[in-house]
Amino acid sequence: GRGGEEETDPEEAAKLGRLQAMPGEELDAWLELGQLGFVTTSKEATVATRLGIPLSRVAKVETEPLGGHSKRDRVGRDTVDEYVELVCHKKLVQDVADQMFQVKLALEEMIPNRLLRELASPAQLEGRLAGEPDVDPSDWRAHSVEKGFREGGGQVEWFWEHVAECGTEERLRLLNWTTGMVRTPVGGFSQLPHRFTIQCDPDEGHAEHLPVAHTC
Repeated sequence: GRGGEEETDPEEAAKLGRLQAMPGEELDAWLELGQLGFVTTSKEATVATRLGIPLSRVAKVETEPLGGHSKRDRVGRDTVDEYVELVCHKKLVQDVADQMFQVKLALEEMIPNRLLRELASPAQLEGRLAGEPDVDPSDWRAHSVEKGFREGGGQVEWFWEHVAECGTEERLRLLNWTTGMVRTPVGGFSQLPHRFTIQCDPDEGHAEHLPVAHTC
């Protein structure tokens, strides 16, 4: 309806809103004067206007009559709401049908239909597409490799204890610094392209060095 039109074309939405808000007699007079048909600006003309292209260069400025109406039909007081709904449907559904079809194809490539049907909220869809917004320390460690540490040395335990004590934001910053990723991969750390490895530098001359990370 008009709510969606307010986001995509505020000027057009304002015109439709004023039309619906007019008192009956004023609306009758305006419609009689303007002889408004069941048409709206064509998709081509809308794009041209936004790009600053003169309408004289557009082959078709107006659409064909909407909703099965004929060219002779005129909008009246009783059909204003129908006209607004037809315009909104044209702008928000029909005019973007090709683009939405391509979005649908791309989405199905990333998430099969059977999984899409299992999602119950936008947050779950976001998690499937972009990864989880939190970091599970247990899962992270379970899919990590530890190298070069002396048995009972404690450094590895200290690292994972620190990860467990961190808040979500700090864990995500650590994840980004060590892996280059901004979120936990879809499916958890088992889906990392390379197994996370924490390694002790065996060179005693580097004892005072700060930790370093390699993301590839």
